[in-house]
Amino acid sequence: MHPLRQQQRGRQPPCGHRRRCAVVAAAPSSAVVWQQTSNGAWVASPRRTTTTTAPPAGVVHLLGGAFAGAAPQVLYARLAEALAAPPSWSSSSSAGGGGGGGFTVVATPYRLTFDHLGSALRVRQDLREAIEEVAAPPPSSFSPSAAAACKAVLEGQAPLLAVGHSNGSLLHAIGTCQQVEEEQSANQLRPRATVLISYNNKAVGDAVPFGLLDRLRDALSSSSSSPSSSSSPPSPLPAAAEQLAAQLADALLPQRVARAGPAVEQVATVLEEVRRGATDFDPPPERTRAMVSEFYPRAARRGGATSLRTLLVRFSDDSTDETPELSRMLAGCPGVESIVLPGTHLTPCGADGALLSPPPAALSFSQPGRAFSPADALAMAAREWSRAQSERDADRLAQRVVSFLRAAAAEGGGGQMRRAPL
Repeated sequence: MHPLRQQQRGRQPPCGHRRRCAVVAAAPSSAVVWQQTSNGAWVASPRRTTTTTAPPAGVVHLLGGAFAGAAPQVLYARLAEALAAPPSWSSSSSAGGGGGGGFTVVATPYRLTFDHLGSALRVRQDLREAIEEVAAPPPSSFSPSAAAACKAVLEGQAPLLAVGHSNGSLLHAIGTCQQVEEEQSANQLRPRATVLISYNNKAVGDAVPFGLLDRLRDALSSSSSSPSSSSSPPSPLPAAAEQLAAQLADALLPQRVARAGPAVEQVATVLEEVRRGATDFDPPPERTRAMVSEFYPRAARRGGATSLRTLLVRFSDDSTDETPELSRMLAGCPGVESIVLPGTHLTPCGADGALLSPPPAALSFSQPGRAFSPADALAMAAREWSRAQSERDADRLAQRVVSFLRAAAAEGGGGQMRRAPL
């Protein structure tokens, strides 16, 4: 089997649930409608008014990072709303006050897995299922703007675009390589432009610190080697493995991410793959580098309206980012831009990025019998400043992404790789 080909497996909803379409209050914007498809994808679209006559701007496929990508309607709501809000919308929460993109955003949650090839294929399948459901003929529960955009994409009248963060950017890159290899396959949904934010292609040993997976694997092996009846149900994790699993969750999940429940559920998927003997990602980082170096440039060099434009984004304070390596692999490819913005690895999560970190230790005045002190006031001020800074960084990112995708949707392809100023 070719390394980019993956047999289709039994379909599962991305986070263990299939839901009916429903309008939800995923974010407070009055300019955006949030809905959900039956396969679990979240759809954000511009709220259509009676005066709206412009053709659909296109559809943006949004993939979040590991764990956080399981709850995009919570942890990527700010970015999604900036992309979906109408261009005429003027708000401090929309692309830095510069108006929204007017796109329909389809965010596909996904199960975190060591199998990157299979995951990249499944999110593309989930995207097609979601777009076809939204574009289905009336009667439909979806907003008119979402239905029109998805129908236009399926008919080739509007572009498909892509935005990925961290592990989501890796899946988008792998998916592009898979599509190049599947060039003769019909019925493809190929993005016209892709934004890869905080690209990450680390080995398991670097992605999970302190050797926790090796220690967890040893604990699980010890448990499975103990004598037991073949008819007995699987035994629960041994105490040592439970303790290591908790440490694994602490290492992988930003603190307080439990507010987005589906993200926490993904730890169980990781543990099950470790139990089955997973040792590294498939493909491992070195094979992924070779794959991206060989196939991704072909998508950028197709020519005409089918060529792929790419924006590489990294942040000034992000130790996990591997965008410079990706930039070197794509050097000389047409239509590739590379920028550096102020922020951290959690900047795409907007204000929620600040909430994922623990509060300052001084913020303990809620303890019974403890008086509010000047130190508490300073800690609260520092936290509010951090939140405001996170919002500014997130809005700056949204503004650049919206601007890039607007231009790509209007023009499609072109240009040599260049490094844009801050």
